[in-house]
Amino acid sequence: MKISSDQELALKAALLPAPENIESWNNLLKATPVLELDGSITRILPAIYQNLSSSSSVDGFAKLKGSYLFAWAKNTEFITNMKPLLVALQSSHIDYRILKGGALNFLFQSLGSRSMGDIDFLVGKRDLLVFQEILEATGFRKKFADACPHIRSGNSDPELNYVNDKNIEIDLHVMEDRRPRLLFSLMLETPPVICNFMEIEIKIPSAELLVMHSIYHGSIGVQSSDEIQSLLDVRRLLEFCTPERLHSVGSQLHFLPLLNQYLRLLHRITGESRLVQLSAADHIWQRMRYSINASSDALARLREYPQIRRARKISSKDLRFVFRNFHGRRFLYSFWLFTSKLRQIERLSFLAFGGFLKPGRSNFNEPLFSNCSKESQDWRFAYRFKPGTKHTKVEFNSESLSIQSFLVFMNGQVAGVTDRNAQGVHFLELLNPPSHAEFSLRLPMNGCEKCAEKLKDLTIRLS
Repeated sequence: MKISSDQELALKAALLPAPENIESWNNLLKATPVLELDGSITRILPAIYQNLSSSSSVDGFAKLKGSYLFAWAKNTEFITNMKPLLVALQSSHIDYRILKGGALNFLFQSLGSRSMGDIDFLVGKRDLLVFQEILEATGFRKKFADACPHIRSGNSDPELNYVNDKNIEIDLHVMEDRRPRLLFSLMLETPPVICNFMEIEIKIPSAELLVMHSIYHGSIGVQSSDEIQSLLDVRRLLEFCTPERLHSVGSQLHFLPLLNQYLRLLHRITGESRLVQLSAADHIWQRMRYSINASSDALARLREYPQIRRARKISSKDLRFVFRNFHGRRFLYSFWLFTSKLRQIERLSFLAFGGFLKPGRSNFNEPLFSNCSKESQDWRFAYRFKPGTKHTKVEFNSESLSIQSFLVFMNGQVAGVTDRNAQGVHFLELLNPPSHAEFSLRLPMNGCEKCAEKLKDLTIRLS
């Protein structure tokens, strides 16, 4: 894992005691103005504020306080709107666990220092149907395609993303279908930690298992902010862990090499000798078991490829049309479509060629659109940004955004999911954008192609 000098200073500001935290924050702002900090750092600004809150004279304090208050208000809205669901779960016999940011906020008994985009629940298959019934009874509906008039009868494609009328999103994870399966099975088999919050008993995994989930999620995260957030989460979670239990769980999951990697990096950042003492002996057999597990995980993903191909494939007729007419790197783009849009191939195309479109054909800040979006089911456009651009907001407008959610990719990596709304608008903020950015809007695996065709009216605006 590699982090930038700015990211290291931000973590020091969030973790070190005074006056080192103040010095780190000031050095960060000397290197990069507060309004130009990248997304991985702005994501942890609430935690930095909490660590610096007794030093209101530091530069950029208003920005820090604003980020904390925003996270607090948003998380409070999340939990308030979830209270009926949590009350219903408390009176049920469902064995669930809340994961990620939700679990940490409940464990830390704080709603301001850890921002949440959604709430993640883990359940077993035996409780899935009842859990879904409780979700619907408490005002949650399926996020993707539930308003679509073209849904095929008998479609059994599982949909586990839910949202209510306040746009509070819940991601439901089935233990048997999640990787690494041993980690998630341990979470449900191990007695939960019960957090009392708003007079409700809430079930979360033990702190040791939350550490393992954080380091796993951070190591496979698609965004650099996942790594920084996971480092911060792990350091804060260690206060709730016992060394013996941490080593036992890490050994059972074969995660000790990854855990040691995190502890050593945190030691470098904070200088805490205790972090080195927490490291387990790095035996060669442990590294081998970790590598074997990683290989098994990759094989499991490979076995899912036939299902992915069925869900994403386009017709031979449309593929031939794209090959003849695509205005870009047609051979590479057609091969990507033939493989059913494998993300690894898309990412490689950006690393090697800068993407599928050719941005040199466009003017600065004017979108270059793909001419085969309908046939490829890939609504793609590219921008060339003016040199020195520090901040911009991309605004998407389309009728389809009011009835269908889309995955948003930027330069081959996931940048978010559009929220279905009556206005048909989605915003994407970019800090220090690259000179060339290629965006793609694509359907989730269970999305509706007919609804997606309404994206033909898609307009893009920069502000």
